[in-house]
Amino acid sequence: MYILNNQQTKSLEDATAQSGIPHISLMEFAGTAVSRQIIKSNDVTGKRIAVVCGCGNNGGDGFVAARKLYGAGAQVTILLAMGDPTTDDSQEMYRRACELDIPVIVRESEAAFGECIKYADIIVDAIFGIGFHGSARPAISEIFEMINNSQAVVYSVDVPSGVDSDNGQVAGVCVKADHTVTFTALKPGHVIFPAADFCGEVVTTYIGVPDDILEAQSTNIRALDFDYIKSIFEKRKKTATRATMASCFRYAEALECAALPCLPQKLPYVRARDL
Repeated sequence: MYILNNQQTKSLEDATAQSGIPHISLMEFAGTAVSRQIIKSNDVTGKRIAVVCGCGNNGGDGFVAARKLYGAGAQVTILLAMGDPTTDDSQEMYRRACELDIPVIVRESEAAFGECIKYADIIVDAIFGIGFHGSARPAISEIFEMINNSQAVVYSVDVPSGVDSDNGQVAGVCVKADHTVTFTALKPGHVIFPAADFCGEVVTTYIGVPDDILEAQSTNIRALDFDYIKSIFEKRKKTATRATMASCFRYAEALECAALPCLPQKLPYVRARDL
């Protein structure tokens, strides 16, 4: 399973755009993927859903999700955490959502903004994405705390807002998600603590990036999943015995693999650099 950092993800999306799938289509697919995950796990008909959006492309994904959830019968409200959207694609997705007359509340309307979060059944966190670094300013941190103090089920778009997706650090307050819906590949913040502790259940969704472009993307981090582990072992033969199947190899960099000291020391192993 691929794990891509911010720059690698941008390179992947740029290559996808050059192949004929524009960035705005990827945004449409991403927001749709978020809405599908929510609908898959919840009967959204009549549910109060607060979609809290930032001003960048993560917010654009949120606008798409808001539109799809509204179409599925939910009582959707868009909350603008940082004012109007600023990127071309997010502005277009905001326009499409507004065409449906989905209610919009700005941060300056503090009472209404806070009440919408407080009484929501589901919250979609689409404030910051994988480009976030450092800590949020106090006004945004207050929104994170509102979300965390609510009784709603929280879905974060790509990563929980406030975590550093590249190194897994959390410099200040961040959103504590119940579910995180990411796209195409995991990000380091999904698997590196402390950020991983804020992600809840992480689901990786397909948004149209061609397999050949993904496979051509270089990365120095991969997650071990069942399919990958299965691919590196030969199928056990019917004539196999304990003698032929007993060897166990540990592939690890001694200085970089945290799991190495935890494994039984009598097992033979081969370091990756020796292969």
